[in-house]
Order: sequence, then structure tokens, then C-alpha cells
Amino acid sequence: MGLKKTQWELGPNPDPERWIDIRTKEGWLRRRRRKVKLKLNTVMQEHADAAKLTMPATNRLLGKLEPWVRGLELGRIRTTIAARLKKSYFETGKMNFTYLQNLDLQPNRTMKMLLMPRPRVEVTNEVVVKIMTSEGAIKVKGSIFTEYYFELIMLWGDVMKERGLRVEDEDSPLYPAKTEETRQCVLKIDVPTTKQPWMALLKVCCLEGKELAKNPRHYALKVIAVSANDKC
Repeated sequence: MGLKKTQWELGPNPDPERWIDIRTKEGWLRRRRRKVKLKLNTVMQEHADAAKLTMPATNRLLGKLEPWVRGLELGRIRTTIAARLKKSYFETGKMNFTYLQNLDLQPNRTMKMLLMPRPRVEVTNEVVVKIMTSEGAIKVKGSIFTEYYFELIMLWGDVMKERGLRVEDEDSPLYPAKTEETRQCVLKIDVPTTKQPWMALLKVCCLEGKELAKNPRHYALKVIAVSANDKC
């Protein structure tokens, strides 16, 4: 609609919520109302800014753990990790692994659902994990798994930096699913000497014959310890 000398020449406004009559030096015109961009309040803005940092950090963390999370049903674990990293970021201004303690990375197949004996974890200048193995130590209904083993994983570094993470692991021997023996599995891995945050994870893996089991229910992966400086 072009310019009019008077407002009445524009006619009735069909939708005042969408259209507005404007008076200019040249005359009157009707145009669509501009959408007003609402400003985020301070708290919402802080969360929005933190989200831009936490999701890339989460991707770096899971990327470094890719050999151990490959094939697992992670569900919404990416969102969970991001939220917990963001919580530490708000408290300290940095991201650490404080709130990842006891996190199962396969939420629908937790460690306690698969592994019956409770692992004992000791932390000094190394992380030591002790697990009693016997027939019935691993619980997988309707499975034909024949053996199992454990992996102890140490991840450390600055999750906010590209290529800022490092990882090492130690494997246990194979243990038979059917046995009359009860043996103690002991896994050890050194704690990093740097002051950077670290976390230790334990993974349970099952085999069917000489091959790794294909179904994710034969695996569990859990954070079992974090660096002392990260704890509240």
C-alpha cells in the first residue's frame, strides 16, 4: 500500500496486531509490525553461552573414548555429560569431571545390572580396582557368552581445548563364564602427575567364542573415580 495524505485514506486496519499505521513527512503508510527480539535475562544468557562451550567439550570427551563407547547404546548420555560439565563450569569457571563420578555411559545397561560383585576402588598415586570373579559374576540372561574381561581407562586433560585430552588403558586377563574357581582380578593404572582433571572408567566386555559379543547388553562402562581436586 502506497503513501496517503491522510490516515483515513488507508482504510480500517484489518489486523492491528500485525499491521501498524505510520506517519511520515511524505504522508501515511501501513506496514507489517516488526518482530521484537526479546533480550535474554542474565541467567538465561549465561546458560546459552555455556552451552556453546559444553557441547564441543562433550564431543571431545566422547571422541577420545570412541574405542570404548563404540557399539554401545549411549541414549541421551551426550546431553547428560554436557549438563554435568556445565554445572562444574558455573561453579569454577572451568570444566572438570566432578559430576561425572559414578556415571554409567550405557544408561539402559548399567554396571550393577551386568556385574554382580561390586568393584573395590582405591586411589593413591594410582587407581586400583579389585573384582572377585567366579561363575555368575556376569549376569546376561539368555546369553551364550563364554568369557569376559575388564578394561581400566584413564582419561585426563583440559576438555575445553582441542587435542587437550589424553587416554591410557589396562586390560585384565580373560575369565571363563563357567568355572569352579573364585579369583580376584586386580587392575592398576597410574594417576597423571599433572594438575589437570582426570577420571577413571571401568568397562566390562563379554566374548562369544573367540569374538566380542555383538549385543550391547554384554557391556557396561562406568566412571569409577575422579581427581581429588574435582571433588566438592
